[in-house]
Amino acid sequence: MHIRKDSPLYLISIDMDGTVAAPNQKLSGVYEKFLRALQKLPRIEIVLNSGKSVKYLEREAARIGGRYVIANNGAAMQILGGDKMIFGGHRKDIIKLRHLIGLSAEDEGVKPIHVKKNTFEVAIEEDKADIVLTLFSEPEWVKHRWKFDQGLNRAELHEYLKKLIKKHNLHLHVLEPHPDGAVDVVRLYNKKPINKSTLPRMVREIWSHVRVKRISMFGDGSNDVPAMIAHGVTGITFPEANQEKVIRPVLKHNGLVTSKEAWIRKGKTKYIPGGGVMEGIRALAYKGFFEDYEQEVVKICERYLRQLHRERGKK
Repeated sequence: MHIRKDSPLYLISIDMDGTVAAPNQKLSGVYEKFLRALQKLPRIEIVLNSGKSVKYLEREAARIGGRYVIANNGAAMQILGGDKMIFGGHRKDIIKLRHLIGLSAEDEGVKPIHVKKNTFEVAIEEDKADIVLTLFSEPEWVKHRWKFDQGLNRAELHEYLKKLIKKHNLHLHVLEPHPDGAVDVVRLYNKKPINKSTLPRMVREIWSHVRVKRISMFGDGSNDVPAMIAHGVTGITFPEANQEKVIRPVLKHNGLVTSKEAWIRKGKTKYIPGGGVMEGIRALAYKGFFEDYEQEVVKICERYLRQLHRERGKK
């Protein structure tokens, strides 16, 4: 769908893990149907914005009729079936770090890495090449994808990578570990880590012909905060997010915290959808974010909140 220059764009940028998908799971169920219904409305664009790879997010976006994804924690934007935009340089430093821990440029899946004089197995996120390096050292969180023995916990891996980057003067930065155990190494741009704060810039690039752009960002993790507090973006997070690292900065920048959780935890690795995403989008509608489409958006939100309530009643 082409948006005319004189028409507004209502963009909902949305994180995957912990927001519209359970940690390390695919988009499915009520959230998938809900996003597909929203995407059908004129001038609304649903953009999945995640640390996952472009290839992974393209598959997920296609299921909801999406046309754009932002991948690798803000480092790449892909038009489905079209061009890719890679943000920043220093891609050779990602390869050098891989070599320092015993990985080739192409290694992915379960592989051994060298930590000082020891060797440990980790899982390497696929299809990220020299853009971002994502490692999982705790098998419990990714057992549906990979099987390996734990040697390091996420905090130990995080600290070791930080020291290695500093020692070899690499233009890289290690993000705080994600709730699902992922440890991301990202590149620097102007001496700052490339992160999801690239959202407004990428929107300007893709929709340069559109005058009015309303941008929202939904997320639950500290890696989502740079996008949620970026200039011109309305951030929405959930009550289960970290109070200091996520909720406080979002509220400080006039964002919203829903009363419903995005996902309700039922055990260490089991989750059920809580409806926080529908509540957040409905709140945006009541604030006038969607202008003339307010009532249509509210109806869709309430329809899927009722569906979620009925599904819970059957369990």
